[in-house]
Amino acid sequence: MQSIHKLIKGFVFLVVLVCLLPSIQVEAQTTDNPFELQDRKKKETENSSKVDNTPLGDPSNPFEIRTRESSSDGGQGTLFSGNSERKIEMPRFPQNGPVPHFFLGIILFILLGLLAVLNTVFKTDLRNSFKAFTNENILKLLHREQKDVAKGPFLLLYLFYVICMGLFLFLLGNYFDVLPRGKWMMLLCIVLVGIIWVARHLLLYIIGSIFPFSKEISLYSYTISVFNHVLGVIVLPLVIFMAFSPEKMRFISIYIALVVIAVVYLYRIFRGLIIANKFLSLHKFHFFIYLCTVEIAPVVLLIKLITNWGSML
Repeated sequence: MQSIHKLIKGFVFLVVLVCLLPSIQVEAQTTDNPFELQDRKKKETENSSKVDNTPLGDPSNPFEIRTRESSSDGGQGTLFSGNSERKIEMPRFPQNGPVPHFFLGIILFILLGLLAVLNTVFKTDLRNSFKAFTNENILKLLHREQKDVAKGPFLLLYLFYVICMGLFLFLLGNYFDVLPRGKWMMLLCIVLVGIIWVARHLLLYIIGSIFPFSKEISLYSYTISVFNHVLGVIVLPLVIFMAFSPEKMRFISIYIALVVIAVVYLYRIFRGLIIANKFLSLHKFHFFIYLCTVEIAPVVLLIKLITNWGSML
């Protein structure tokens, strides 16, 4: 027992010694050395001050090498030539201010006018889109009647959807402080949404011309168009609330719009599975490739382009 007590005391002594050793070293370093010569210390300080005060070069000498030093300002530098200095500024993209409510109101007013024209002049086409949205047989009948020809109301409804979804992405990015609040950013969102959807339908057309199920691919492409027509009409009131409502109403309208878009998207996937039901068991690998290239890749590409190009506007 005595040996155990001695070991414990020795261990405690070592711990205390190790804890006190750094403080002893710090105090020893901060105190002046009594054997240090004072004259030598003064000479060293004088020499260092002389070195700091001497100029780097003679400005009158034309063969003197001029140095360039970078400042801490991001992307800026300073050229020294004697006593004169000149700052070099890196080029930057112009920063746009937030979109005025008047400009945003004009675009929404144009959308409301376009919806009024569609509801009066092309009333039957708008009603058929909503009927095809809920009924698979009506959708197939309209697809046979249309015969893959894009009519005027069809293109106007798609243009209506592209503008609505572009505004929705722009307002969503502004609410979460992901995108800049400029006019060019808003136009970029609208243009990119249109480009992505045109490329998507073109890709479906290419797939239908290559593989032996062109009728089903054509029907699914028409289904996408009809669902986008309906989604644009549904999202427009929510976009208006997102643009002009108070903060609490804006928060509610954003999440309602996200839920509505998710429900419509899932419902469209279900309708697509009904169309491709007889091919899923035989072409599982091709269906997986389709999901990656047509369903997932355009969304990822759209987000990537908006975030990358938005940082330059």
